[in-house]
Amino acid sequence: MDTGEQSRYLSLAFNQNMDWHLTWEDAEGAKMRWWDTAQNGYATWVEPGARGPGICLDEHRSWNVLRSDVLFFYLKGAKLYYRQQRDAAFERKPEQR
Repeated sequence: MDTGEQSRYLSLAFNQNMDWHLTWEDAEGAKMRWWDTAQNGYATWVEPGARGPGICLDEHRSWNVLRSDVLFFYLKGAKLYYRQQRDAAFERKPEQR
């Protein structure tokens, strides 16, 4: 996968199934690439105009697997936003690649 020559702020996390999730910023905005179980493949989510993306797994303890989630953070304007992987927002505008 090529994130582009002008990409910056790369961040990597793994979910409980060890599927990788990657965020980066480029001229379009903040992006996240994740394993979409509904499509059985990787998808990319774009937040136009966003900057400074980051990603992490919120819960790594084995007894809490069902409640764990990958969190995607980004700045838009002067506000900090976050999305959970399970949010419908990730289904809003994925680009299959």
